[in-house]
Amino acid sequence: MLPKTQTQRQVNANLPAREVLAKLPPELLRNAYVVGGWTWIEFDAGAKAKRAEAKLLNELGFNFSERRKVYQHHGGNPTRESEEDPRLKYGVVDVGTFLQAQAQS
Repeated sequence: MLPKTQTQRQVNANLPAREVLAKLPPELLRNAYVVGGWTWIEFDAGAKAKRAEAKLLNELGFNFSERRKVYQHHGGNPTRESEEDPRLKYGVVDVGTFLQAQAQS
């Protein structure tokens, strides 16, 4: 049982990227990538998450960045919003490469 002050969303928001990725269904996993230790989900230009997808992402602890037009999960490493694009600073790693590197460490 969770402490009264913690919701399941708050617990999920602090999961590491590999655990969050394991909870994503294949249709969302296709849109996912890792930036630093964060998981990002980006839909095609102009496309939005379906209501059920948005609900699931919210329950998993993702937040939608209006500025970057992506869902972001901080993987237990929250930071302040950056003026520069984190994709340029940390690089973008596809899910397969990220999970393979995690399995080797």
